[in-house]
Amino acid sequence: MRYYIITQLLFFLFILSSEAQQIKYYYDDEKEKFVCKQGADFGPEKMRNIIAANTIKDGDSLACCYYRLGRYYMKKNPIEAIKFHEIGASLRETNKDKDSLLWMSYANLAIAHNQIEYYEKALYYVDKAIEVYPQFGDNAKAHILFCQAYFGIGEFEKSIEAGHIAVQLANVDATIGQAKEELFFALKEKCTPESLNKALKIAENIVILYESKDNTEDIARAYDHKGKVLHYLELYEKALGSYNIAQEKYQKIENTIDLAFTLNNKAFTYYELEKWQKAINLLKKALNLKQKHHKNAPYEFDYASTYENLGDNYVELHNIDTALYHYQLALINLTNNFRNQDISTNPVITDSIYIYNKPDLLRVLDLKAQAALKAKKIDLAHDTYQELDNWINEFYKDLSTNQSKLTWIARAHEMYSRAIQVALKKGDKAKAFQYAEKARAVLLWQSHSQQAALSLLDEEKREKYDNLLAQIRQTDYKYRDAIDKEKNKLKTELDALNRQFEQFENSLGESYAQRKYQPKDITLDGVQADILNETTALVEYHWSADNMLYIFTLTKNDIHVDTVRLSDDFEAQISSFLTAINSSYNIVDSGYPIYQK
Repeated sequence: MRYYIITQLLFFLFILSSEAQQIKYYYDDEKEKFVCKQGADFGPEKMRNIIAANTIKDGDSLACCYYRLGRYYMKKNPIEAIKFHEIGASLRETNKDKDSLLWMSYANLAIAHNQIEYYEKALYYVDKAIEVYPQFGDNAKAHILFCQAYFGIGEFEKSIEAGHIAVQLANVDATIGQAKEELFFALKEKCTPESLNKALKIAENIVILYESKDNTEDIARAYDHKGKVLHYLELYEKALGSYNIAQEKYQKIENTIDLAFTLNNKAFTYYELEKWQKAINLLKKALNLKQKHHKNAPYEFDYASTYENLGDNYVELHNIDTALYHYQLALINLTNNFRNQDISTNPVITDSIYIYNKPDLLRVLDLKAQAALKAKKIDLAHDTYQELDNWINEFYKDLSTNQSKLTWIARAHEMYSRAIQVALKKGDKAKAFQYAEKARAVLLWQSHSQQAALSLLDEEKREKYDNLLAQIRQTDYKYRDAIDKEKNKLKTELDALNRQFEQFENSLGESYAQRKYQPKDITLDGVQADILNETTALVEYHWSADNMLYIFTLTKNDIHVDTVRLSDDFEAQISSFLTAINSSYNIVDSGYPIYQK
């Protein structure tokens, strides 16, 4: 079941009034137009023509023009904003004056990169801004950017730390509100009882702050935040009350898309209260609002989560065929492949397919397979897990871009546990063993991580790596938001960039590849051919998330699988045994129950 988090990466922009005085033309934030000192105003195209005509000779003034163009496009098109800010930064880098506004260009590059979800690059530019202007490190806005970027890469502790600093430094209403919202997101995502209670206090504080300013949209968003954390604290009735206020306020200002998000969140609470038909009714309303917002486009990434949540509720109502149909619709809207709505057809890796959200695709495939298993459609469940495994292999190197590696490790391990169960029901012991090995390989993720690989690169190669990845992220962002007639061109451009990136990575040598990618798959045939002989057996264990122990016994020519239901105290028995070993106690008493299993 998916929640919606409504955030505003562009809640603030960096404004420095003195800069406007340096040039003849400046950008008016309120009018969203460029203004000539003589009083005329005009749009960005004229400013671009002025630059193209080479009428501005002063380097500082020209840099300022590019900066203002970047500001203009920040909300409308962050890709364009990045391009202009990079040019402005390049011009300013030649100015060694201590009063240079280079840090402003870096700060705005950080904002834009956060918006296109290239969080590593955002962190890089915040650090650059502080390097050239240390006072920026004492600004709440810098730590809001840190908070957003660390949240995006799943470093929740660092995100929380940055959020606290931002709140302490914030001194104007707009910045105070955003600092508290960003801290709220990080605390909620950490999802411990302590962090959730802290998040609730902050949500209540945000409500008070926004109600004092009487901005209906901000107030609605604050109540939506409060509803989410109340839900996580299992205070479901209070969560519904908070969502109802958000719903009423969004309806008042006719904000259809945010209203749809709140209805989706409200439906999640009804799901937990086992009021599945109520949840379905709300989700259908949310879907209608999204379709209205997208002018009845037949396919949109926004629709995927609602279809997924509808599937969850239909499973609980034991209407499995309808659930499978909605999971399939979710998969279709997560990709650019809209041709087939047959529930038995899973998205297959091809050169032409594009995935809008990779972790979402894996989760929905897992849900679809579980639903198929409940319907005793073993072939469909088995085929779906095989396709899920293929996609995990495809995504392995960059799954952690938008979520915690540790979170991913836990989820992947659970997915493979369920895949083992289905493979055994299908009678495919070899595939079950392979899934068990894949689950083990997931635990080695961090030793084969991207950051470890990048540490091997020199400065020149790292810069090329970052630039190529930035181009891919920017083109990917364009593709997601493009109208249909532009998608083919952008997809071709994206494929070419990915091929260029792959060729570059292939040139980095074996040590880089070994650090970055997972080990080769371990298969039954490989073990029997390369490891075992006629007098040797291999015993492997897989402990699943639902407390099942799968024991694989491999010989040269056969495989046998035992399935053991573990008691709830098995984990405590393991802990006791480890304590005995580490403390040199008598290990027999604590080890014997485990030996019996």
